[in-house]
This record gives sequence, C-alpha cells and structure tokens, in this order.
Amino acid sequence: MQHFNFNIGDTNFISLVDAHTYDSFVDEDWDLVTDLIPHVVEEQQKGTILMYQMTQEGIEDDWKISITQSPLTFEKYIKKSINYISVTDHSLYLIDYTNLTMAAQFDDEKIPDKSCAPFRIELDNGKYTVTAYLFKDVDNDIVVNEESDLLFVFEPYTAALSSENQTIIWGSF
Repeated sequence: MQHFNFNIGDTNFISLVDAHTYDSFVDEDWDLVTDLIPHVVEEQQKGTILMYQMTQEGIEDDWKISITQSPLTFEKYIKKSINYISVTDHSLYLIDYTNLTMAAQFDDEKIPDKSCAPFRIELDNGKYTVTAYLFKDVDNDIVVNEESDLLFVFEPYTAALSSENQTIIWGSF
C-alpha cells in the first residue's frame, strides 16, 4: 500500500490524472461551471482523470491518502464511489486544484507541476476500476478512520470504460 501526506495547494478538489493523456488546457479565461467542469467531465469519460470535490464549504485541509491494488471493503466511511480510469504511462498523479486550474488556464503549465510531481502512483498500463473511500468530512470535522482520510482501491477492468464518469465525484455541480 502506498501512503501520501497530500498537504499542498488547494485541496477543494483532488484529482487522479493520467498526465500522459489528459488534455489540460481549457481557455485563458475559463469559468468553473461553464468551462472547467464540462471539460473535466469530458476527459473523465475518456478515462484520463477523476476529479473529487472534497468540501462543499471551500475548506482546504491536509489529506492522508492511501493507494492499494488489493481488494478492500469498509463498512464505515463518509462517502464511497466507483469510477474508471486508464493508465497509459505506468502512472497516475494526485493533483490539487491549483495545478489543475493553472494547467487549464495556461497552455505552457503542465500536469504534474513541481508540487504535485512527488504524488506519483505507479500502476501497470491498462484500465482500472477505482473505488474511493472518504473517511474524513472536513466541513463537519468528522473522521471515521485514523489511518487514512481517503483510500483509492485500483482493480484491473477489462471491459470498455463505463459511462458512469459523467459528474464530478461527490460534487455539487
């Protein structure tokens, strides 16, 4: 199991990104609701990114994030989602909202940036089911697991990517 202390940038949204295939640039003058969210949803449907809204109140926090490829299930969690992503360059990156938005606004900004580059998740190339368990609610100061705030479980997926990647995960949009 991999563990990260994700304590950088703006964590209102945290994304898993295939940096090799994700088309990050949106527009120099983008809007969150009319431009960025539809762009990310379109990219999610291609399997290049999964974007998680971590707070409804805009609270930035540090996150203990765990990664595993071993099937795990939990009975006690705040939220759970099952989505799909592709890996094309033997890795995904955890990306904060700052890196995502800078790359959306400036064509020369890359994902991952220097701050997010250490948050590399090594995986074999292929398609994955990603089960995410959220154990911390920053809006209401609730923690139900002391070891991890957010857990991603990656399992190989052999079918065509599902059409379920149609919204920002746990989003209010």
